[in-house]
Amino acid sequence: VISGVEPRAGERTLAMRWTALEPSTEFRALIGMNRARTVGEFLQALRSFNNPHQNVVFADTSGAFGYWMSGRVPVRRSGDGVLPVPGWTDAHAWDRYLTFDEHPHALNPAAGFIVTANNRQVGPEYPHHITTEWAEPWRAMRIQEMVETGRAFTAADVAAQQMDVRDLVAVRYLPRAIRAAERANQPEAVRLLRAWNGEARADSRAAALFYTWYEVLRRRIGADEFGKQSMYFPRSTFNRILDAGGSPWVNDVGTRQVETLDQLASAAMSEAADSVGTRVWGELHATRINHALGSVAALARALDLNIGPFPNSGSPNTVNVASYGNRLPFTNTAGASQRHVVDMADPDGTGGFVIPTGQSGLPFSKHYRDQTPLWRTGRLWRIPLDRTRAEARVVHRMTLRPR
Repeated sequence: VISGVEPRAGERTLAMRWTALEPSTEFRALIGMNRARTVGEFLQALRSFNNPHQNVVFADTSGAFGYWMSGRVPVRRSGDGVLPVPGWTDAHAWDRYLTFDEHPHALNPAAGFIVTANNRQVGPEYPHHITTEWAEPWRAMRIQEMVETGRAFTAADVAAQQMDVRDLVAVRYLPRAIRAAERANQPEAVRLLRAWNGEARADSRAAALFYTWYEVLRRRIGADEFGKQSMYFPRSTFNRILDAGGSPWVNDVGTRQVETLDQLASAAMSEAADSVGTRVWGELHATRINHALGSVAALARALDLNIGPFPNSGSPNTVNVASYGNRLPFTNTAGASQRHVVDMADPDGTGGFVIPTGQSGLPFSKHYRDQTPLWRTGRLWRIPLDRTRAEARVVHRMTLRPR
């Protein structure tokens, strides 16, 4: 129940039901998944994975592979759970959860590969509601582009794909940005954008200019309706406006004239060019990894808790995802929490993994941030899966004994 301990008279009480608060058995699932030797054993264990929702991909050494969405999904009598509903009737009650076999899944598809990047995994024929907040498809589309080249891939190729920063949103709307620069009489911007390939590299002036123009224009369109909250004007809606070449959203309701998308795009380009100057994307788009106590200035300085900031490539739409949230400047707020490559034919010989920080959570440990340089540059380090090899490399052992 969302209310005070003592609800005040005359106010309605709000109640929330959330699958994450239901009893769950994900630890049983994780143990079984780690002990599985075949896809069949893995799926049997995955049936117990109740929370959180995950896009789970798997493969075994025989060549079997697949995808299964895990987590409880309620089947509602009506509605989709987005807005509050009357709780004093059962009209919107949860009747049941989807069964495991009703979840989106794929096993050994004929295409020979599976792509999932938090994008929509079901078509219009799917009979159940899962979410209204699927990720935009751009990262999945780019992954599919790279996979469909038709050649065989090595572990090194896959590691390079994880670092790919070609942004299909930028590629799609680059011609409009160039036209805006031409109309705004910004010859240097025209030159930079015409020479750009849509890669969000940290050393790119064109990337800095494009993303600034894109965000300034998005805010200009949403400002009259959203006011100070214009940063929350959805990018998916904004992209549809760019595709259509206009929308009633474009006009500023606070003026007498009727603004067009071309007018706003040109004004946004002038503002972006003045704002960016000669800076490159990495100067605007920095990554800082904050400790939970890193906002306490004295602690952060004394213990050197936070990592960064440092310039970073990528965008919200690239395979090497580097989201910057809804507020300028473009501070990187989310990225790959782990990169992992495994060649099932040779698990110990190739591939590897990396995390953004280090294995230790102790600020004075040499392993607190020693993986950050690897993470920034796309390098992986290997952990042998063979027990004998693993034990030969042990430098520290912690034993936890239950009481």
